[in-house]
Amino acid sequence: MVEVQRHHRLGEVYLGVGEFGEDIGAVLAEIIEALLKGPCRLSGPSWYLGSRARGDWKPWSDTDVVIIVDGLDKPLRWRALWELDLPEEVVNKAHDIGLEVRIFTSEEFEEMLRSFSLTALDALEEGVISHRPG
Repeated sequence: MVEVQRHHRLGEVYLGVGEFGEDIGAVLAEIIEALLKGPCRLSGPSWYLGSRARGDWKPWSDTDVVIIVDGLDKPLRWRALWELDLPEEVVNKAHDIGLEVRIFTSEEFEEMLRSFSLTALDALEEGVISHRPG
């Protein structure tokens, strides 16, 4: 059985290592840093979801993240990290660790909550906040 390693303070969740020994938390910190410097702005919290947030991950587990942004100059078709014009090395690192990102504007996320979207409900129910703007 995998030992659950959860902490309750902001940003203190042990996300483990990837299939090739990558520190998932360190890579995600780099991605958040790139988002903070990018063309859009983080307008709401970002959450880890799924097995990484629950602490029952395996090295081959993907890393589910919900990110709330505003200030986009174009609509996102795929809600993918590569659509945010981040540096190529950041996008490649995200791909290498199996990052499954879901990007929404604050208005889209609020609408998802009103329509009981499972992604939005999972973020609030089991998600662990990885970053708060401000």
